[in-house]
Amino acid sequence: MRSWFSRLLRSRYSLFISGFLVLVALGLASYRFLSNASEQAVRANAILQFVAQASALYHFSPKDINDEFSQTVFTAYLEGLDAGKQFFTARDVEQMAVYRTFIDDQIRSSSFELLDLSRKLFDQRVSMVQGFYRDLLSHPFDFSETDSLETDAGKQDWAPDDEALRERWKKKLKYQVMSRVYDNAKLQEAVASRNDTVTLKTFAELEAGARKSILKTHDDWFRRLGQIDDTQRFGIYINSILRVFDPHTQYLPPADRDNFDISMSGQLEGIGASLQEDEGYARIVSMVPGSPSWLQGELKVNDLIMKVRQEDQAEAVDILGMSLDEAVKLIRGKKGTRVTLTVKSSDGVIKEVTLVRDVVVMEESYARSSILRDSLSGRKYGYIYLPKFYVDFNNTPTGRSCAEDMAVEIQKLKQEGVEGLVLDLRDNTGGSLPDAIRVAGLFIGSGPVVQVKSRMGSPSVQSDPDPAVQYEGPMVVLVNALSASASEIVAAALQDYGRAVIVGGKATFGKGTVQTVLDMDEMMPREYRDKGPFGSLMLTIQKFYRINGGATQQRGVIPDVQLPDPYDEMEIGERDEDFSLPWSEIRSAQYQPVARKIPLERIQKEALQNMERDSGFIALRQQADFLRRQRQSTMVSLKYSDFEREEKARGEAIARFERYTRRVTGLQATALPMDLRLMGSDTAKLERSRRWVEDLRKDLPLAQAVSILKAVQ
Repeated sequence: MRSWFSRLLRSRYSLFISGFLVLVALGLASYRFLSNASEQAVRANAILQFVAQASALYHFSPKDINDEFSQTVFTAYLEGLDAGKQFFTARDVEQMAVYRTFIDDQIRSSSFELLDLSRKLFDQRVSMVQGFYRDLLSHPFDFSETDSLETDAGKQDWAPDDEALRERWKKKLKYQVMSRVYDNAKLQEAVASRNDTVTLKTFAELEAGARKSILKTHDDWFRRLGQIDDTQRFGIYINSILRVFDPHTQYLPPADRDNFDISMSGQLEGIGASLQEDEGYARIVSMVPGSPSWLQGELKVNDLIMKVRQEDQAEAVDILGMSLDEAVKLIRGKKGTRVTLTVKSSDGVIKEVTLVRDVVVMEESYARSSILRDSLSGRKYGYIYLPKFYVDFNNTPTGRSCAEDMAVEIQKLKQEGVEGLVLDLRDNTGGSLPDAIRVAGLFIGSGPVVQVKSRMGSPSVQSDPDPAVQYEGPMVVLVNALSASASEIVAAALQDYGRAVIVGGKATFGKGTVQTVLDMDEMMPREYRDKGPFGSLMLTIQKFYRINGGATQQRGVIPDVQLPDPYDEMEIGERDEDFSLPWSEIRSAQYQPVARKIPLERIQKEALQNMERDSGFIALRQQADFLRRQRQSTMVSLKYSDFEREEKARGEAIARFERYTRRVTGLQATALPMDLRLMGSDTAKLERSRRWVEDLRKDLPLAQAVSILKAVQ
């Protein structure tokens, strides 16, 4: 941070930085008379003013702090406090709505009246709702009644009064108990199929056990709600203000900043999955290549973790409603120990997944390659998988760079005499921008790769200075909805140069913004530094643009050949985020597309014909349509017989999709002879290599990419 701040002070923006510090000093001057104010109040005021002024001065697209801004923040704040509309009533919202258009005024005057009122009301509602669920769970539910529950809070109004709120909780608890009964019934059936001496529980016993489990889950959840301190409440309030700037601008309290630093350092532990709170569950956002979660193969992005069981425990711990920090503590553990997760996939299938905790095998997170052979033509092609754009910023002797590793893999494939290359950037969420530029430069001569624009000033064109081209042959780049940031930069550049055919779903993720982290403890006026720690501010300061002038923000990269992709129906892109910055366009950079023209129209026509008659792609389209309908169908039956029938149908549909979409294709994949020699007799590495190439043989989009590659030649 010191180096960033020093560089900024030396830049043409130094006058604005100096002005910022003056403004902060002026804004905080009013606190000097607060001699009787608590240290916590002074710290909160200081953070509020820092956040407001830094956002106004340096955010790429600042907001006018006015009544309209206040109304937007008010809505975001309520959502942050009670996203499921399960605590506040319409009467509570009416009380808080007095401040709907006054948040801008409260920011200027460092007033926290809305925060204080909402805290009071929320605590009252938590106490009342605790009485609701304890009473409701003390009696069996009647699952023969015809009733339904709307699971999407966005389609609901606030409960008008206490009685309506209690009824909402009754339906919610009934659904949770019913789901638990069904899940436990399935689990005991699976156990009984392996051991015929097991005594099956009756429906009444399963229902009673489910209510007991749900009661414990809610007791644990409400205990944690009671432990939320003023710092956490304040963080929710501040981030509601920042959220309306864009999804990536946020306040990081000191504890969150520590977690952020850990994630950026690359020090991995536990199962190697990034988690995010999602309606009381821990949702898997991404998995680190090479980690236990990634190697095990059954966990998927967007899976919801429901329970966690240690190897020495008979019963799993239900994490519904548990804070993410506490859930992570249960999942993490010492190397070699086992943890069993009960997870629910995005298609509704529930399963148990056992993982052995380990130190992440870093080799799995680096670029690696394979030889692909088309069974019809016998032609040999190269395949490189790049899981992220990594670089060792500390320049340690053993550090690695993805650009350098890519050059090595390309050279190995050229020695094998490949006739084309597939670069796989699926699930690659980005990383080092300089290395992304160097990776693109491996396939083009010297020239621009990306444009970066700040709020003020002209765009900066970032170019590959090296005229050498490591690989000149036919090329396909595979992407999906999770390909983001640096991946989008590389795919866009190769598309703009006409250097490769981009193949994937409807679009890549669409994250085309750049963030920096401001350390408040370093930047606060000196007289307030002893009131810290203050935490940090992550601020969006720049935007990426393609060399053709279009932003990657929101729209992402549109593949030349679009494949059916279930991810496209999951609303996981930047365009699906509230308050994401819009797409925009600037002047094109000066660049020269490659001379050889790719016959895109013919390739697109042939690919479409192939997908229309291929049973695997037909199943993929059906799966995507199925997921779309599931996402739109938010009303669920509370009658057990209806619920059971729907769940069985869902499971059968998913099993059918798996049979077609994960079948062995006509693609042959083998490890490179050089890599096999280096593995020697290391059985662990050999087994990982065997599993990897086996998965490639079942990779339907990869088989299509090779088919397209033949047409590029």
